[in-house]
Amino acid sequence: MIYFIFGKDTFQSKQKLKELIKKYSDFELLKINAEKIKINELISKFNSVSLLSPKRLLIIENLSQNSEQKEVVEFLKNANSANKYSNDANDILIFYEDKVDKKTSLYKFLNKLTSAKAGEKIKFEFSELNNFELKKWAQEYIEKNPEYSGARIEPVALEKLLINAKPNLWQLSNELDKLLAFDKNITLENAQKLTAANFDDNIFNLADAIGNGDKATALELINKQLESGIEPLYLLSMIARQFRILIQIKDATQNQNYPNYSLIAKEIGLHPFVVQKSISQTQKYSFEELENKFKKILQLDLDLKSSKLSPEILFTRFVAT
Repeated sequence: MIYFIFGKDTFQSKQKLKELIKKYSDFELLKINAEKIKINELISKFNSVSLLSPKRLLIIENLSQNSEQKEVVEFLKNANSANKYSNDANDILIFYEDKVDKKTSLYKFLNKLTSAKAGEKIKFEFSELNNFELKKWAQEYIEKNPEYSGARIEPVALEKLLINAKPNLWQLSNELDKLLAFDKNITLENAQKLTAANFDDNIFNLADAIGNGDKATALELINKQLESGIEPLYLLSMIARQFRILIQIKDATQNQNYPNYSLIAKEIGLHPFVVQKSISQTQKYSFEELENKFKKILQLDLDLKSSKLSPEILFTRFVAT
């Protein structure tokens, strides 16, 4: 049997992977990071016989990132191999991909698979959720949590969380767990006190300061975050995210005198409140200035990973230029 799990939403894909591991809990489990593995080594693992159990569960992660993946596809297409993995209930392969390229031979092969057992789903794609889907997911996450029977969340508190978490279920689930541990009835007041909202506000204010040419305030905000112990690359990723949002909104509103927040939000996959809040900020930049700033963000990313200079110096250069 072969399963295929893939998609940008790694929270849901990892949950599905856990479900399958639990389903085959009596199988011998072997996880293989296949990004750089030699293909003859991988194929030998397919062909090997377990000494511990007649049942094997092999999880092959991110094989599509391996330049030699075609050889595995040819191996799996082989009549004997294809028959073995289609019908052998004691040898299970799970191909897990979090960065799958749909143009690769591996994706094309796995996407054509059908289950030998009628009615059994073997392919699972998890795309990022839109705002409506996020709200439904969060409500189910709260109501079905076995540790907090009867848990509830105020609608305004949920809106606040969704604005900050965006489609990131890792962050959203972490915030919900934290709030539920504090009180199973999640209120707006608690959401404002206990979640990462203040951090998002600081990132927004930072982009505002840069747009206003207020370098002193921008550096103060950055240094406060660094002093708090935040990872420099994570801080930069959040800055990049805010400028990416500004570029998307700027592009969507260039020819609109009276922008419709809801339509723009739907078009670019953001919460309407985020769009409304950010539109005024886009007016402080030309489209070219936003693109240039984003190029500098990409350069800062490279510098943080390779330069011997401290993050404080590199961020100062970023703000100063």
